[in-house]
Amino acid sequence: VVQNVGEAQVAPPWFAPAMAAALAPLQAGIAAIQADVTAIRADMVNLAARSDNALSVVNTDPLQPVVVGGVPPANFPADIAALRSLSGAPLHDLEDYYGLPHDHSE
Repeated sequence: VVQNVGEAQVAPPWFAPAMAAALAPLQAGIAAIQADVTAIRADMVNLAARSDNALSVVNTDPLQPVVVGGVPPANFPADIAALRSLSGAPLHDLEDYYGLPHDHSE
């Protein structure tokens, strides 16, 4: 029962806890959707770079860094030739940035 206090209506004391309990699953669902949207936006940031890099096949074709965590990798190779010439620490740094193993046994 809603109580009138002056001209304002005041909800009964049980109303706020009941609404909080009823809304908790919805709020959890909204938080999950917001996390998904954030992940999708992060993937979209790299969409152009991935698309451009997929078309790069000749040594002089430029490369675009795929960004992880909002910061591009240091010393990212400018083109295919620079990528193919990477070795030692610069190669390991790039592998670490992308979470790749240091396995070069081909």
